[in-house]
Amino acid sequence: MDYKIAVLIPTKNRKALLQRALTSVVTQDVLPDEIIVVNDGSQDDTMDFLNDFVVLNQAVTFQVINKKESGGVNVARNDGIKISQSDWIAFLDDDDEFLPGVLSRMKSVIDRTSPDINVIYFNSIINNGHTQMCGGFQFLEGQLEYKPTYEETMMKFNLVGDCKPVFRKSLFDNHLYRFPETVNGYESYTMNLIARDNRGIKYVNEISTLIHFDNTHPHLSHSAPRKNPKPLLDLHIKQLAEHKVFYDNHLKLLQDKYISICKLALRSYQIFTLLRYGSALFLCKFKT
Repeated sequence: MDYKIAVLIPTKNRKALLQRALTSVVTQDVLPDEIIVVNDGSQDDTMDFLNDFVVLNQAVTFQVINKKESGGVNVARNDGIKISQSDWIAFLDDDDEFLPGVLSRMKSVIDRTSPDINVIYFNSIINNGHTQMCGGFQFLEGQLEYKPTYEETMMKFNLVGDCKPVFRKSLFDNHLYRFPETVNGYESYTMNLIARDNRGIKYVNEISTLIHFDNTHPHLSHSAPRKNPKPLLDLHIKQLAEHKVFYDNHLKLLQDKYISICKLALRSYQIFTLLRYGSALFLCKFKT
């Protein structure tokens, strides 16, 4: 099939980790059509490293966005998507790395993917500094792929951690979908909207990424609800309204959402919100 695939990497102040991630891409047996790196306001010599890396790896088309001020990892992702010239975009965090042969396997999966599928999730391995474990979707023995329903996506059915997505670029054209820019992480917010709108998601039993999840460095995708809980609180409330029918039909999950909102309201000193959703939680428990 005639399509292009890009790899998008946001980064900030982590030159050594970025070098590992980029090396895992440019040493693939099949190269991407473009690599997009968004330097999200780094204060170190990340740009000097990137300039040298691009010169040494001219077999790949690079697009580099150098932001003077940090906007957060989701803003960086949205900015990278906007400039991409490819049909499909694979995400790679700067502290992770692709396994060998991944891009050829991604293309093989895309080749057999029907036009109604817009997101393909690949499995991962998590390295926590002590051991390695499966990080994503739990497949049945012999199962090669799975297309979750909207409800299963909302419930994170059979998910134990991080799957790694490849998106059709057209999903993000004209701001049809975006990652929430008021928080770092919480990409599932966007995935749930895509599932609600029946845009087509499937999980594939192929391992694409080695995730380094230890305590040696902070993770860009983590929200910081203890430091700045209000934006995450607002997003949870917004999500509750966007999926009202689902939550009305799943009271246990509705209770869990109310609890999350109440915790965030308490941390952000939003007393009226705490009272409102605390009362809603009480009534929900009374119904069940």
